[in-house]
Amino acid sequence: MSNDRIKYYGKNDLGTYHYLSRLRSFIDNNDLEQPIYDIDTALEWHNVLKLLNLKIKPDNLTDDSYAYLQEKAKQFPRSIGIFLQTINDDNFLQTFNSVDILYKENFIDLFNNYKLFERITNSAFSSFLHENGSYILPIILQYKNIADTYNEEITEYMCYDCLCAEFLIDFHLSCRHSNKKNTYYLPDNLTPVLQIQIVNDYINSENCNPNYLQLLSAAKSSSKFPVSNELRYKAYKMNEIICKKLISSKSGFYYGGEVTFGNCIDVEKDSSNPAMPKYTYSKTWLEENLDYPTILNNLIYLFEFVDSKMNSTFVSRKSDLSIMESTLGIKGRTEYIHGIVFSQKNIISLLQTAAYVKELSLHDINLEDVIAWFFKDYLSFEFNADGFYFSPSSEGTTYKEKCRNLLIEMDSMLKQFNMFVTSRYIDREFFEFASEPIVFSQIKSFNEQKYGYLEDKEVNDAIFALFSDQSTIHYVEKIGSKYPNFLQMILHENLKTTDFKEYQVPAINKLIYTKYLYLNGNGYIKPNIEKALILRDIYHDEVIRVDCYKSNTYLNALIDEQKVVTAGTLFSKPEQEYLDYMLNMHKFSNGLDLRNKYCHGNNPIDENVSENNYYQILKIICLVIIKINDEFCKYC
Repeated sequence: MSNDRIKYYGKNDLGTYHYLSRLRSFIDNNDLEQPIYDIDTALEWHNVLKLLNLKIKPDNLTDDSYAYLQEKAKQFPRSIGIFLQTINDDNFLQTFNSVDILYKENFIDLFNNYKLFERITNSAFSSFLHENGSYILPIILQYKNIADTYNEEITEYMCYDCLCAEFLIDFHLSCRHSNKKNTYYLPDNLTPVLQIQIVNDYINSENCNPNYLQLLSAAKSSSKFPVSNELRYKAYKMNEIICKKLISSKSGFYYGGEVTFGNCIDVEKDSSNPAMPKYTYSKTWLEENLDYPTILNNLIYLFEFVDSKMNSTFVSRKSDLSIMESTLGIKGRTEYIHGIVFSQKNIISLLQTAAYVKELSLHDINLEDVIAWFFKDYLSFEFNADGFYFSPSSEGTTYKEKCRNLLIEMDSMLKQFNMFVTSRYIDREFFEFASEPIVFSQIKSFNEQKYGYLEDKEVNDAIFALFSDQSTIHYVEKIGSKYPNFLQMILHENLKTTDFKEYQVPAINKLIYTKYLYLNGNGYIKPNIEKALILRDIYHDEVIRVDCYKSNTYLNALIDEQKVVTAGTLFSKPEQEYLDYMLNMHKFSNGLDLRNKYCHGNNPIDENVSENNYYQILKIICLVIIKINDEFCKYC
């Protein structure tokens, strides 16, 4: 493709505004009165039409030039249609093969819009499919007329090429097809049985992509895509084989961490290798502070299991995902989405828990005994909350038995807390009588307005503009990519609206009009701090701790207007999802399912695996204790 060619990528893509500036050269380099003689020109004019539909005049075009182009563009569809009439069975393949790679998708769009399916025979289309491979399939299947016209040919090709299984797995299981951004039309002849056969052939092939195998191994069966346990397991084992080969070849990206107790003051962090950070905690501090309250406080202030607002740091946050993690790869529609930041935090917190347990054991202290003290003695003495009970694991038991015990006790402690919130006492007889399963979203808080969740598009748009690195106002030429987002940029730099491109100014003016921004006495753009604090928390945490901003008039207004909906639960929604991911399987297809594995007898027999799981479960119980303690300290 010529470097001067125009491509439309969508109204929210930054590249679109770059190509808008090329409309000037498009006018200069094309005789818009002449017929179209080649397919790439037809496709470029098609893309120009899409750009013009945005109704945004580029900075380098005068009003007269822009009006001239708009007027001439009215004849583009006719000119494109006349050229496409020259395409037939004899030159169809040749024409498509000559199309620049960036215009391939646009060609199928023209094929549909100008009804070439009425002239291109089934035989010619079948040859087209077999020559161009499975990459073209997702584009074709976005058009119902094409899928219906070439029903048999598409079905035959998908059964022939097992790589089409990747589209089927993606279509049925990935989250990018659950948002209905694109609609796909499978051929009527492609039955669920045929689809599963294609997938099975794919697993048996030598071209398996581990991303698709992982998605398939965690799939939930449905009538439209009946994935059996045998097929899931087969995908799981094949993925395992491929990953072992990758590890043995020493390819890929490695990350982890190291946690030790040694000679330092408080804590030292070595981040010289970001992929393998090293944490050293003061052995002296631990030895001099072995009282039970401090042992538990270390989980908050030393290991930072929670942040300053007592929100768990274990959870996966969208704001932690890089643009590559957000856009690339294949994510299941029922998958718990997480990236490298989450995985590394999980490793570090697991190492912290294991190292802490072993260091305490050197002083004959069992962390489970400290937990038992918290429920039996601390809550009773400090808050007159009697009746709580926690039974630590017996000495000398296996890690498998410890896991099972902790999971049972965790359910018990949450049920006890829920009863206490409701009744302000624990009726032991009734507690033992009731047998409802624990649901994390139903564990109450003493505060009925503890958490707030945003439910407003306008505010969400403002958050995106201010905090996302994909915001259209994030970039200014004279500053470049120095700051992670627009808000940080205007906090540290003195910028006026004149420093931005013309297409960026309306978005900034809207933020000024809605009072998220203001112009100071010098005309510099600055943020409304009261609003920025609230929006920052919503962006970063996906939840806001309402009681931390009692005097914030903006948050109170959002609540009054029901733009922020409050809830009174022990755990925030991100925390609930994290716990469901770690302990269950019913909500997330990739859940670790620790609770069911041990409580239903599906646990691993390898004690090393159970030891690792024990520390995972123990750190979750530590989080529960932190959350319960926060409730009593703030509200009782």
